[in-house]
Amino acid sequence: MKALVIGCGNLLRGDDAAGPVLVRRMWDRGLPAGVRCADGGTGGMDVAFQMRGVPQVILVDACSSGSEPGTLFEVPGHEVENLPPLTGINLHAFRWDHAIAFGHWLLKDEYPENVTAYLIEGERYEIGEGLSPAVDMAVNRLVDLLLEKLGPQPAEAAAATTLPRPQPVGVFPFPRSHLLAPPGDEATRAAAVLGDDAAAAAILPATIADVAGDTPLARHNAFVLAPSPEALAAIRAEGNAAFTSLAEAAAFAHGIVDALPDPGPLDGELRAVVQMTAAAGLFEQGDHRAARTLLVEAAAAAEGSSPTFTALLEMQIAESLPAEATPLGIDHLRRAERLATTTRLPRLRADIWMRLGTLHQSLGGDGSRGPLVEAVNCYQKALAEGITPESDPACYSQLQNNLGLAYLCMPTREASDQLRTGIAVQSFRKAIEVRDRDHDPDMWASVMMNLASALQYLPSTHPAENLAEAVEIYEQVLEVRTEPRDPVAHARVLLNQANALAHLGIFKPAVEKLAKAYKLLSWHEAVDEAATAKELLDRIHAQMDETRGDLRLR
Repeated sequence: MKALVIGCGNLLRGDDAAGPVLVRRMWDRGLPAGVRCADGGTGGMDVAFQMRGVPQVILVDACSSGSEPGTLFEVPGHEVENLPPLTGINLHAFRWDHAIAFGHWLLKDEYPENVTAYLIEGERYEIGEGLSPAVDMAVNRLVDLLLEKLGPQPAEAAAATTLPRPQPVGVFPFPRSHLLAPPGDEATRAAAVLGDDAAAAAILPATIADVAGDTPLARHNAFVLAPSPEALAAIRAEGNAAFTSLAEAAAFAHGIVDALPDPGPLDGELRAVVQMTAAAGLFEQGDHRAARTLLVEAAAAAEGSSPTFTALLEMQIAESLPAEATPLGIDHLRRAERLATTTRLPRLRADIWMRLGTLHQSLGGDGSRGPLVEAVNCYQKALAEGITPESDPACYSQLQNNLGLAYLCMPTREASDQLRTGIAVQSFRKAIEVRDRDHDPDMWASVMMNLASALQYLPSTHPAENLAEAVEIYEQVLEVRTEPRDPVAHARVLLNQANALAHLGIFKPAVEKLAKAYKLLSWHEAVDEAATAKELLDRIHAQMDETRGDLRLR
């Protein structure tokens, strides 16, 4: 490698994305021989390590000097590398300029001979904004300048375009997610991109014995199915940038190498699969923010060529967001749903609808009717995708259980709303019909608890029968949620069962169960639930005293 271009900044923060965007546009144009690009994000420490042993380093970042937006500054490295000592510098503010100063101390003889920083004057830095027009034009000008300065494009940088496209990467579970389809039936390949298992089976090898030919593509597939350090070294030695990037991504997924893969000159769905693989590594390292940024980039890269892969990426983004970002997660899942309408995978569409329902239901946790109604609609659409007890019993049971919970949580405003409790009971009964107590005891117990709770509050002409059934259900759950296995969960079942018994007027067993529940909850510091048990105990004792008083009066 003769030169490294590092784009610094935050891709999601307006003009601060100038550096990362420049790196992506250089990749799209094709890199000159011996030149590598890297997204430095906002981490100067990473920048410092990436400079090791490279003769020439070019850093690109946004700046705010008060100049006209889009103004381009060229700053020789020697003008900023003699910064004061880094003592006390906050790592969150550790950018490229600190990296240059730190790099001298860290890299010593391996520090680059020539360092140059290009700064682009920004205009806006709001979260979620794109580049301003002036900065967008400045990035393009700088791309032209750097490509001219660093040399012509090599043949290997253009090699990515020689692969048959689109490729069905990312759509199927690993390792099939990293296999490449050979030249041939374009319609079959396009069908595989849409998630058609039969189409994929027709073009993707299943075992190493199915890999035929001595081409870069065949050698790549052989490596994905039977990886080894020697095979990876052979692919690298061929000097094909596209296949090297793809093989290194597969090697990282297999655990052969530790370095996060770099998409290099790849574009479209091929670029996206490398970014997805790198994002998985960042999630494992605990850097969720950087991982989500990569997934957003991957979804943008894959969208024009592989709707199924893009939908899966949008789902991963939604899944990775924190609870406070639930509305943003819903937006990502809505995009996934729109993309999935073109696929041949009803199970994928059902999964998206179920996740959408779960997020809406979480927004309705405060009793808001609107999100809960939307959650019910989403669950019903998921079931309409053909999810039945026979086709997918686990998914069917989960959907019915979620439906029941959504109905139970809806606020009651008028008499007709009480019917929803009855609908919830029926949903829980459907859910439990396909749950196996022996194979999935925890989920079975959860659904049974929900059913018993709904029965306790079901408006009915025979409430005693419903309460008696609830008591029996709790008794069955106690056989699964035992005291030795989980004393707090066991106590919660006792608490609910005692409540049902008290409503039936069966006070003595209720008191015994509540006393045990209170003891367990107190021992395990479940303070609020212990207080609930104590309050219910006091109420039952008061009612028992009142009943005895009535009998004495008579």
